[in-house]
Amino acid sequence: MLCLPTDDWPTWLARARHLDSLGYAHLWTFDHLSWREYAGRPWMSALPLLTATAATTNRIRLGTMVASPNFRHPVPFAHELMTLDQISAGRFILGIGAGGTGWDATALGLPAWSTPERVSRFGEFLSTLDTLLTQPETTLSGTYYSASQVRIVPGCAQKPRLPFGIAAVGRKALALTARYGDAWVTTGASPTRPVEEWRLSIAEQWRTIEEECAKIDRDPGSIDKIFVAGGTPERFTSTVDTFANLVDELGKADFTDLVFQHPREDDERWNDPIEVVEQIAQRFLHGSAENSCVSE
Repeated sequence: MLCLPTDDWPTWLARARHLDSLGYAHLWTFDHLSWREYAGRPWMSALPLLTATAATTNRIRLGTMVASPNFRHPVPFAHELMTLDQISAGRFILGIGAGGTGWDATALGLPAWSTPERVSRFGEFLSTLDTLLTQPETTLSGTYYSASQVRIVPGCAQKPRLPFGIAAVGRKALALTARYGDAWVTTGASPTRPVEEWRLSIAEQWRTIEEECAKIDRDPGSIDKIFVAGGTPERFTSTVDTFANLVDELGKADFTDLVFQHPREDDERWNDPIEVVEQIAQRFLHGSAENSCVSE
C-alpha cells in the first residue's frame, strides 16, 4: 500500500496499524521534500515517519517509493537506513530511483543535474551505498561521492544488507537494477511510448534486465518485480473485480508485488471507494497462494 505522507501523526499511525492488521505486506510512502500540488501543504519526511511507524507496528514491511539522491549524500543516508532497519527488526525496503527534475532537484540551491549526470550520479550513489552497508569500513573517492574510514555499526538487521528496490525505465538504470537490485520497481510507463502501451513497456524493460543479468552471470529470478499502479490508464482500485483483473495479469508476468495508492477523498486521482481496501484484503490477503503477487 502506498500512502502519501500528508496526514498528521495520529491519522497516519491509525492507518498504518489498520493496514498491518488487515494483512497488507508492505506500507510505502513518497520520499520527496514536497510533491506537485502538495507544495506548501503538510508533508512529512519519509525516513523519520517510517522509523516511527516501525516502532509502533508489528509485522508490515516499510519502504520508500522511491528515495531520491537529489538532496542526499550516501554516508549519512547509510547511517539512517541502517538505524531504520534495526528499529524495524529487518522490515525495511529501500525503494530508490535516480531522482527527478522537479522542485527536489533544485531545493539545495544548485542547478538541476542533466539527465546524463543524474544517471551517472545514481550509479555511483548505489555503488557507494552498497559498499557502506556491506563492508566493515569504507574509504573511497568517487567522482561525486567520497567516504573516509566510515563504519556503519552495528550494520543492517537484514544480511548482507537491507534490500534495494530500484525504480528503472532506461537501459542504464535497468543495468543498475541487474547489478544492485533485490527488486525492480516499475509503473510500466515508458518515456518513448504512449501510456496505453504500458504492457509492452514492462516486457521490454524486463528483457533488458535479463540481458544485463546475463552479462554479470546473475539469475534474474533473484530479482523481485514490484508493479506500482498509477502510471497506467486504468483505475484498478475502482472495484475489487477490476483490481482482480490486474492481479491476474501481473501474476502471469511473474510479478511478486503489487503496490497501489490508498484511496483519498481530497485527490481525484485516487478517490476510489475507501471500502476497496478492506475488500482487497478479504479477497487476496487471507491464504490464497494463487494471489501471492498481491502484497501491498
